[in-house]
Amino acid sequence: MKYTYQYRILPTTNQKITLNRWLRVCRFWFNRQLGERFQWWEQNRCAVNSCPLICHL
Repeated sequence: MKYTYQYRILPTTNQKITLNRWLRVCRFWFNRQLGERFQWWEQNRCAVNSCPLICHL
């Protein structure tokens, strides 16, 4: 039998500000990398796997 748990967090005002900053940074980098992937696809038009996307890292 599997159990799932849900936790509710009640952050303080300062914690909310910090969490929002981190989420904004994560969104920015995710969208930037996604944009680079689409741009690479438009330029090359070939199949994409994870190797060419992460080899430059």
